[in-house]
Amino acid sequence: MKTSIPVKYLLVIFFLYSSGSIVRAGGGSPVAAFSFYVEFVGLTAEVSFNDESIDATSWDWDFGDGAFSAEENPFHAFTEPGIYIVCLTAHNDSGSDTYCDSIVAYLTPGCMFSYTGDPIVNFTDLSSNAPTQWDWFFGDGFNSEEQNPEHTYAANGEYDVCLGASNPGGGCLTCQIITISTYVITDAAFSYTGDPDVTFTDLSTIAPFEWSWDFGDGVTSDLQNPVHSYMDNGVYTVCLTATNAGGSDTECSDITIGNVIYAPEADYTYIVVSNCGPVAYTDISTNSPASWLWTFADGFTSTEQNPTHEFTEEYIEDAEVCLIAGNAAGSDTICKIIDWCADAIQSESDLRVSVFPNPADDHITVQGPFPFSAYTCELFSVNGEKVLTLFSEKPAQTISIDLKQIKSGYYILQIIGDNDHFSKGIVIE
Repeated sequence: MKTSIPVKYLLVIFFLYSSGSIVRAGGGSPVAAFSFYVEFVGLTAEVSFNDESIDATSWDWDFGDGAFSAEENPFHAFTEPGIYIVCLTAHNDSGSDTYCDSIVAYLTPGCMFSYTGDPIVNFTDLSSNAPTQWDWFFGDGFNSEEQNPEHTYAANGEYDVCLGASNPGGGCLTCQIITISTYVITDAAFSYTGDPDVTFTDLSTIAPFEWSWDFGDGVTSDLQNPVHSYMDNGVYTVCLTATNAGGSDTECSDITIGNVIYAPEADYTYIVVSNCGPVAYTDISTNSPASWLWTFADGFTSTEQNPTHEFTEEYIEDAEVCLIAGNAAGSDTICKIIDWCADAIQSESDLRVSVFPNPADDHITVQGPFPFSAYTCELFSVNGEKVLTLFSEKPAQTISIDLKQIKSGYYILQIIGDNDHFSKGIVIE
């Protein structure tokens, strides 16, 4: 019995490459392909197409703008800028194939613009070669993508305006400096009140919107109406720079500060009213203290400005007196050892001379004897001011001093002779 075996046929296709072309063995449907060359005449893109299809016997071109052709290598002009999809369908007896490519019918733009107006500026795009996108930069932080925008500037000045234009064929950029000058500049002015805490009031005209203060002591402010506290007395040059849409103006004024309170610098003097007896203390602290606290070595205290205090004998060598002087700005302390009982070092004259009455009223008598032929008699206040001077070239055993013109208080009487002197604290009532 014979068996019939089906026979299968195998079609083998070989692709051979020669000079960049595809060669088919055994025939078949075409393979569509083309190349093109673009040349611009004005804005018209003139395109020459070259068929590169394989095994094609006829051709159908669709240029994407409503035009068609059956030529193998057609020429076509695109009169309007744009991107066109061009398709070639290649035919033969075995079938057909289609290949498409895009044609960019654009020239790179040439950027240009004009403008008019101040401060509202109208910009007009004058760019060539049909840009499709616009990017404006107005030089003040604002921008626009409109073709012909309008922009309002808020202040006078020079602005670098740039236009970037583009289309599928490329892009360009151009810039121009424009000047805005229509706004009127503000007139800076201010007033002030207070010392040392000063309140400044802006009086500038024509709508300022920015302020810069320089208080003359290294401190500044950008508030419209600032308050500033000065730390030292003196004359300060204060300047205000006010700014509006028209620009900036500066006004300066000298102000005098005299009420700054400084912490006291404590100090005092004293007079031994009676040797080994009461001592009168006088505050000579600077910077206007408002309070005083005296502490004495024997534990006593006083809040008087100018107290009187008497130590007991046990404090002859260690009679320390401290003063704390204070005010709103702070305080300061000074301590001194008081020589209030000087019997051991009295001169011979001190031991033999008497002064009476003490306290005195309108006169005082100094009773000798004095060991000198001529003398000078001087009276000092507790702060060291000389309030009386008497001079004699004749010796005397009794000296009478008129006190009618001398104010009440504690004083030091000093009599100076040839080789000796006498001093005594006295009280005038």
